[in-house]
Amino acid sequence: MMVATSHWGLEFGRERYQQIYDFPVLGHLVKNGGFGVNIFFAISGFVIFGAAQKYNSTDFLFARFNRLFPGLLISMLIVLPVGSYFISSYESPFDSFFNSLFLTYQLTGVEPLASPLWTLVIEIKFYVGVALVLLVFPRLFKSAKGISLLLASWELAIIILRETNLPISTFLLPYLSLNEYSDFFALGICCSLLSKTKYGFSQENLFVSLVSLYFINEIFLGHDYSSRLKIYLMISSIVIIFSQRFILSRKLQKLSYWLGLSSYLIYLLHTHLGMAFILQLQSRVTDNIYFIVGMGMVLITITCILLAIFIEIPAQKLLKKQYLRIRTNTHLR
Repeated sequence: MMVATSHWGLEFGRERYQQIYDFPVLGHLVKNGGFGVNIFFAISGFVIFGAAQKYNSTDFLFARFNRLFPGLLISMLIVLPVGSYFISSYESPFDSFFNSLFLTYQLTGVEPLASPLWTLVIEIKFYVGVALVLLVFPRLFKSAKGISLLLASWELAIIILRETNLPISTFLLPYLSLNEYSDFFALGICCSLLSKTKYGFSQENLFVSLVSLYFINEIFLGHDYSSRLKIYLMISSIVIIFSQRFILSRKLQKLSYWLGLSSYLIYLLHTHLGMAFILQLQSRVTDNIYFIVGMGMVLITITCILLAIFIEIPAQKLLKKQYLRIRTNTHLR
């Protein structure tokens, strides 16, 4: 919602949206909503390495494809007509659709249907890197020390590439550094390791702690962020680290589950479907900015939960069933 409401603010204009920015605490989150992307990358690092430990390279790539592609297809099928009708028309709508669906718009220079797609490109670079490591060094994922060694080697390779002027550095650095967002993924991985490490002094704990402190230092001191944003990241990191140590009530677990179902689709649809809701509320219901934004958040969330339940999840189950059938047939042969 930090990302969504900040994008809506860009559409409204600062003067019209100033009331939202002036709102205590939440206004700062909206104003600096782009920082939600950094938190998103940190959370991605947190959860993906845990998932990678359960799969081989091929199964990991399919699991990531099955998580991303159905929602992406659904969203682009909605964004194309909604964006064209309510926001602005596309120069080449079908070219934009197919290049957005396969995330090739950067290679072809075609306008994407939705601006947030750039983060999916970075995510996929991360997934491919994890799959390659799973294929070549599967044992590194078996221990905190192995993962810490992998992180240290990853950062060392980035440092070496940055210090050299070879043509290969220009080509490899965007992939290896994940377009300069690698520190956030690495911090998420460190948070995951810390959350699973037993308290007490040991060589493994020391190694994990040192690697974690390095990436915390890189993010806090290596980038020019305001102190407020640093505090947001610290709070988010603490929540991530200790999230597995809290036991939620059943009602909160259900609420968390529903919100979790909606989050990916909200991310893909908020700039078009969310903005369409907001424009309709503004023209047909009221001009009160608090009501418009609040109701827009409610409508986009409910819509995305329904899309997830009735379309995205059945599509994922169908794809998984087909994949398991193909894999079984392959083993039998």
